[in-house]
Amino acid sequence: MNDCLILIDKPLNLTSNHVLQSMKKRLKIKKAGLVGVLDPLATGMLLIVTGEATKFSQYIETMTKEYVVTIKFGYKSSTGDGEGIITKDSTNISNLTRNNVITALSSFLGQSYQLPPMHSSVKYNGKKLYQYARDGIVVARKKRKIVISDISLLEKNIEDIDIKVRCSKGTYIRTLVEDIGAKLGVSTYTRSIRRIGVGTYTEDRMVSCDQILNGKLSSDKHIVDISEMLSHIKPITLGPNHEKLIKNGSVINIELPNTKGDVVMKNIDNKIIGIGNVANNRIKPKRLINFQ
Repeated sequence: MNDCLILIDKPLNLTSNHVLQSMKKRLKIKKAGLVGVLDPLATGMLLIVTGEATKFSQYIETMTKEYVVTIKFGYKSSTGDGEGIITKDSTNISNLTRNNVITALSSFLGQSYQLPPMHSSVKYNGKKLYQYARDGIVVARKKRKIVISDISLLEKNIEDIDIKVRCSKGTYIRTLVEDIGAKLGVSTYTRSIRRIGVGTYTEDRMVSCDQILNGKLSSDKHIVDISEMLSHIKPITLGPNHEKLIKNGSVINIELPNTKGDVVMKNIDNKIIGIGNVANNRIKPKRLINFQ
C-alpha cells in the first residue's frame, strides 16, 4: 500500500491523526501523511497519502470538498458544534418555511469572505486559535476568501435540516451554519457533518477502518495511484536524455508552445517522473519520484 492515496471513511469521535497512526500500524506503512483533517465530531472522507505520494499532497489539498450537514435550529453552541456548551434560545422557529430556507441557502452561492472561528487550528502569533479560545480569549482574525459552488436542502424537520454543500478549501462549515442561522434570524449550530467527497473522489470509494482491519482494502476501489492523483494536471512526455537530466535536478530547455506552470512529466514508457514547472520553454523539476 505504498506510493498511493487511500480514501478512509473516518469514524465519529476519533481524531484524524489517530486514524492515520492506526492505519500506518495496521498496513505496516513507514511513511504516510494526511491531506487535510476532519474534526473528531466529523465523519467521512479522510485522505491519507503513503510513500512517494506524500510529495504530491499539495496538488490535491486544494480540491473542492463536499459535505452533508445537519443544522440544529433554536440552539447555539460555544464551539459551533456538539462539543461546546449548548443553550436553547427563545427564537420562534415554527415560522421557518422550506422556501425561506432554500432562499437563504442560495444566498451563500459563489465567492464570499468568511471569518475563521475561534475554535479552529488557524494560527495567530504562532499559537492556534483554539488555544486562545480555551483560555477565554478572543483575538482579531482576518476574513478568508471562500467559494460555495453548490448548496442544497436535502430534508427539513421542525428543529433541524440536512443540507449538502460543495465548497473550496478552507471553508469552515460550523461558521457557514451560524451564518445561515443569522440570515434566517435564528440560532443554529452544526449537529453533524460528514464529508462525502473531495474533488472527483466520491463516497462509494471510501474504505472504513473496520474493513481495513478485516483485510478488505481493495486496490481497485479504495486506492488512488499517483497517476490518478495528478490526472488533473497537464502531462508531457520526455525523451531519455531529458529524463536523465531532470532526474539529476537539471533545468532543461524544451519547446512547449502555449504551456506554462506545473506539468506532470512522464517518460516514453508512460511512467511518471514527477512534477515540473514550465516557464519560457524551460522545465524546472519540482517534485520527483524516488526511483531507488
